[in-house]
This record gives sequence, C-alpha cells and structure tokens, in this order.
Amino acid sequence: MKKDKKYIEKYGSFYHSKDWRNCRRIKMANNPLCEECLKKGKLVEAEEVHHIIPIDTKQGWELRLNLDNLESLCTECHNEKHKSRQSAMSQFDRFWDSLQDSKKETKGEK
Repeated sequence: MKKDKKYIEKYGSFYHSKDWRNCRRIKMANNPLCEECLKKGKLVEAEEVHHIIPIDTKQGWELRLNLDNLESLCTECHNEKHKSRQSAMSQFDRFWDSLQDSKKETKGEK
C-alpha cells in the first residue's frame, strides 16, 4: 500500500498524540513482557505496542485506544506481525491487479 501525505499526517499525528502515549504507557505497565513470546514460554521484555486490528481499517481506527485491541510485543515479534500483514497485503494487491487486468482484457483495453 502506497502511503500518501494524508495517510502519513493522520496516522503520524495519532502516534504522537497524548492519548496514544498514555494508552501505550498503560498497556506496557500492565503487560511488560512480550505476549507472543509468553505463549512460547519465553520471558522477553516488550518494547512495542501493536494494534491487533490495524488502525488503517475502519474498525481498527475505532478501537485505536482500546486496550483489548493492543498487545505488548518485543521488536522481533512486532516486526514479524507487520511482515506477515505486508505479505498478505502484497498478495491481495497482486490479486486485485490481476482482476483489473482481466476486466481490461474483457473490454478489449490494454
């Protein structure tokens, strides 16, 4: 997904907001260990707060400050979550592009 100026301004300003900083602080205080690593029996300090439902979706934006939509993660697990989402988004983008190409071919466009 190519991020335009409006996108960057909206989400950038959110992540710099007092509301987000307070919410993040509360989440890290309540869950100081990586929640993914804990599932694997590892004790690793959390460094990131991750939105389970991404904030660039309508539902995610509505839940952006809801502690139940957040998880404390170490940097490695956080990067892994984003890598898998980006991979899924790339697959969807390729699928969408192929549909658009098929429509053009059906209509005789190139």
